[in-house]
This record gives sequence, structure tokens and C-alpha cells, in this order.
Amino acid sequence: MAVIVTNADVESLLPSLRQQAYNCMDSALTVGIHETLAAKLAAKPDAALVYAFERAMQGPAMTMAVRGIAVDEAAAGQVLGRLVMSEARVTAAMRTLAAVWMGDAAGTSDTAEIRRGLEAGRPPTGLNPHSTKAVPALFYGALEEGGCGERPYKRAAKRVANAEGGSPTPGSTANEDALLMLQARSPVVGVMAHLVLRARELRKLRSFVGARRSPDGRLRSSFNVGATTSGRWSFSKNCFRDGLNFGNIPKSARGMFVPSEPGWVMVNVDLKQAESYVNAYLCNDANYILDHETGDPHAKIAMTIYGHLMPLGALEAAWVRQPHPAVPKGKAPRQLCKGLAHGTPYGIQERKSSKLTGIPIRDIVTFREGFFGRYPGVLARIEGMPERLAASRRHVSLCGRPHVYTGHPRDPDTHRAALADEPQGIVADVLNVALWRLWRRHDVGAAAPHLRLLSQGYDSVLFECREEDVAAARLACEDAFNIPLTAESGATFTIPHDFGQGYSWAEACS
Repeated sequence: MAVIVTNADVESLLPSLRQQAYNCMDSALTVGIHETLAAKLAAKPDAALVYAFERAMQGPAMTMAVRGIAVDEAAAGQVLGRLVMSEARVTAAMRTLAAVWMGDAAGTSDTAEIRRGLEAGRPPTGLNPHSTKAVPALFYGALEEGGCGERPYKRAAKRVANAEGGSPTPGSTANEDALLMLQARSPVVGVMAHLVLRARELRKLRSFVGARRSPDGRLRSSFNVGATTSGRWSFSKNCFRDGLNFGNIPKSARGMFVPSEPGWVMVNVDLKQAESYVNAYLCNDANYILDHETGDPHAKIAMTIYGHLMPLGALEAAWVRQPHPAVPKGKAPRQLCKGLAHGTPYGIQERKSSKLTGIPIRDIVTFREGFFGRYPGVLARIEGMPERLAASRRHVSLCGRPHVYTGHPRDPDTHRAALADEPQGIVADVLNVALWRLWRRHDVGAAAPHLRLLSQGYDSVLFECREEDVAAARLACEDAFNIPLTAESGATFTIPHDFGQGYSWAEACS
């Protein structure tokens, strides 16, 4: 392999040229690796297919990484202001509850005063939801010392202790896992644990909005191709540590991302309920397939479990989307079922699901009974996976991507990975084939209409185009996303998609 000399003047280059200079070494390294692997890949056609596909995806990934997304700083300021206000209110509510145990030590619960402190970067003295000492002391401290007297989440404490050395202490258990367990375990303290989690989430959202811009004012991300076993991309800051992870930008912050010039609009193309749709065909479950083809499976399972709560004369489609006090955490039935249905087909058990969602185990058991009762094929796939792994450690997806599992067939981690990799990989491959088609034909290619690709999500593509070209862009997407798949049962299906447009990313998603 040739010796690469980096550009000594790279800091003085324009952002796009800087990234090109940075990419030279990556490109040369890729060529060197390809030359080494070529002989081995010749003996493994499916591995060669995946390798060629991932190399081809470097093109659109590089295009989007160099281009970035324009930011409306006025809108960003408004989003930041709303997030600060929300964090102040959550902190005030948390301190009001904490005062029951801590008294005056909880600090002021005046929202305006807390907001001024957050804006200045100096929150008023008192309970800080981000403190690794104060929060555990509140939840696990003795009652006579101003604590709630809750039992520590020992597994989290043990993990941290093993990683850092020393013995487990309550001070090492204020992480997300522990707070979710507290939220599910205790109805009184659980509210306070929820507020701590929410305050931390809002602080993280503020960091997204305030992420460092590139010198041209845009926000950028690195799109990491081939970084996961399933085929999904991962995301990170760009190579100069500007920008942020585009894969984690919340909907509440997307209004700040706008087209790069007047007369253009943003378009978001989103695969509809993609993973569960694919799972329905992998499980060959007639009800699951029918619910996807004719309506909303999350609403169907919500009615199966909570339909007895619906008042006479209410409209089913509207009722399942309304919060209800009899549903855990006061959620809407559909919202709860959608969250729990995401991990259930992948073999996640009740305790793990409770830890991830904060929903009490008894309610998760109720959900699983209703879910598997309506969709028995999902349970059959979960229970049959150990035998399938024992018969062969190598599975090939409907898109031709091979997955090899080296763990024991009955190991829970191997079991869950095998259940998840195939549907997630199929969705990723379908999305990326469509992305490559749009890029090759309408971005760097000459086919009309001209599109500028901006980002790829786990199940969506974002681009911008001229406003008068929206109708043509819709047709181009219909063609690009037309990717028929054939299940083992012989059934052929195509994952449906939604097409949205607007003058910001948020409007395009709505």
C-alpha cells in the first residue's frame, strides 16, 4: 500500500475540501483492504455481494457528509428557549416532590428562577437531576437523612464497580437503568424518577440544538457504513468533531433544519412500520400480515387488550390515541402497545422490557398475553429460533445478506441477535438500495428531477428539491422504493412508505 502524506494546509481549506482531503486516506485504505480481500471474497459470493454493496454506499454517505444541512438559527433559538423552559418546569416539579424528604435542601422550586439559572449555566442551589451524588442520595439514602429509603438497583451498582474497581455503592446506581427500574417499582418515588430522566433527556436535547456548526453554518454528521452486523448505518459527529449524530435528532428539534436556498423544500420518505411489517412475513402470521395490510397493527392490539375500556359511541381510531388513566403511566393505548411491540418479537423478556420502558411487569405480562394470542406466529418464531440456530449458524436474509452466529444456540444474547438481525437488516438494505438509486440517478446523476440527499435515518431518507419538482420527486421515490421481497412462504411483498414535504425537516416529517 502506498504511503499517504496528509495535507499540511488542511485547516485553511473550505469545509467541503477539508473533508475531501480527510477522505483521501480512508479511500486509499479501502483500496488496500480491497486488494487484500479480493482473493478471499472470490470464494464467498454472498460475502462479496455484501462487501460490494457496502463499498457502493460510500458514495451517497460521502455526498451527505460533505453537504450537511442548513440551519435556521432563529428557529434554533426558539427550540432552545422551549427546551430550557421545559427543563426548568421539570426541575421545579422534581424539587417540589423531593422537598417531602429533603426539606429546604431540595432548593427553590420557582420555575422562573430555575430558568434564569439554566440560561446562565448556573442552576440555583439545590437538588440537581444531573448529579451523580445527590440523586442516588435522595433515592437510596436513609429516611432520617433526607432520603427515600429505596432499595438500590444492585446489578447496575455491581457492573459499575466491576468496571471501575471497588465495591458496589448506591452512588453508582443513578443511571438510566436504575431510574427506569425505580419508575416501574414504586408508584410514588417512580414519578420523581421519571422527572429526573426527563430533565436529563431535555439537557441532552439542548446539546443537540447547540451542537457546534461547521464554518459555513451548517450541521454535519458522519454516516458510518458497514458499522453494524445487521447492515444498519451508525452516525457520529463529522471527522472534524463538528455537528452531531443525525440518527438521534428528536422530532422536537427538527424544525431548525431548513432547505439551503429559497424555492426549495425538504422531503422525508419514511418506511411505514417497516420492522413489524417485515416480521409479519418472516413469522408467516396471517393476522399480523392482515393487520399491516388493512390498517394499523398497534391500534388492533391496543383494542385487543384495552378495548373494554372504550366508552360506547367512541371512535376506535381516535380513542386508542388518547391518554387513559387506566393504561400504565397514563399513556394512550396505542402508544403503549407500539413501544412494547417493538422489542417483543425479538425475545425480550418481561423483566428486561420493564427495565427499558419503566412499565410494571404485570402490565407487560398482560400485553404479551394479548399480543401472542392475536399473533401466535411471532411466538412460534421466537420459540423455534434455538432449533434453527442448532441446525445452522448461518442465516441469509430475504435481501441476500448472510448473518453468522458463533454463540451457543440457546444463549439468550445469540437468540435475540438472530431474531433481530434479519428484520432490521432487511429494512436497512431496502432503505439503502432506494437511497443509492436516488443518489445515482437524481443527485450525482443527470436524471430529472434534481435531488440533494441530506440524511438517512434507520427507516427514512431526507432530501431537498425545488418546490415545482415535488410531484416528480414523489414519482422518483415510488420507483426507487419499489423493491419486492419474497418470504420463505412464497408470499411477495413490498414495504410501503410515506412521502412528506415542508419548509423544514419537522414539516416534512408531519
